[in-house]
Amino acid sequence: MTADATLADYYERALLNGILGTMNPEDGMTMYYVPLASGYWKIFSLPRRSFWCCTGSGAESFSKLGDSIYFHDAYGIYVNLFAPSEVEWPEKRLRLRQETEFPLKNVTRLTIHTDAPVKMALKIRSPHWAGSGVRIQVNGQPQAIDGERYLTIDRVWHDGDSVEVTLPMQLRTEQLPGDPAMQAFCYGPLVLAGELGSAGLTKDRMQGDPLNARGGKFLRGEPAPVPELRMPPGSLDEWIKPMPGRALSFQTIGQQRDVTMIPFNQLFGQRYAVYWRTHT
Repeated sequence: MTADATLADYYERALLNGILGTMNPEDGMTMYYVPLASGYWKIFSLPRRSFWCCTGSGAESFSKLGDSIYFHDAYGIYVNLFAPSEVEWPEKRLRLRQETEFPLKNVTRLTIHTDAPVKMALKIRSPHWAGSGVRIQVNGQPQAIDGERYLTIDRVWHDGDSVEVTLPMQLRTEQLPGDPAMQAFCYGPLVLAGELGSAGLTKDRMQGDPLNARGGKFLRGEPAPVPELRMPPGSLDEWIKPMPGRALSFQTIGQQRDVTMIPFNQLFGQRYAVYWRTHT
């Protein structure tokens, strides 16, 4: 209703970091809650003995992954999310197809399919994490685009017209509210989690089985020790380096104990840290 890109930023953040990592890829079980205390691990439901309200809403979340990728008003289509998808606008006799491997790759391609030329505004969200670095090409030609948070291309479209959007992704930090020394590390829209190993984790500990829980506690066992991170002056990419052969994976350099960081939504079966105690 407001066409406020900040709300779409939030939607993307919740989708990539709050939902996609909450289903066990091995068996489809979902999470009751997501521990963010450092050194803990993800706990999943069981098919029968632990079937919580979050099990139902967790499955429902995955049935809605196509929700809100696009909106439209009387003048054009808003591209809110970067996901492989297709949308039809019958009144305009137009179909828009989006092909992308985002966030594995930072490019998305939009293709117009229409029976006849049609005038329309295509409004592409410029994410907050990309700053002013978004680049757009129409049919291979770089474009100077109007708009700040929604970059607008208003023109007559023909069948087969294509738009390529490049979204720069960089390392950045986000502070825990109220404690600036506790920081999370992000890459583009992705929250990174440090791999802390699976020592002491049994299958029983990674399942929220109320028959085995003691005193009603789901997190059975102590957290692993988590190193503090020293943040040297300069940019993050001077001491957090991409790992060869592992997409979206990073390794710290020069720490007392170096750690590997991967997207939180890809981390399963081991302990992790999302927020780190840091010092300069």
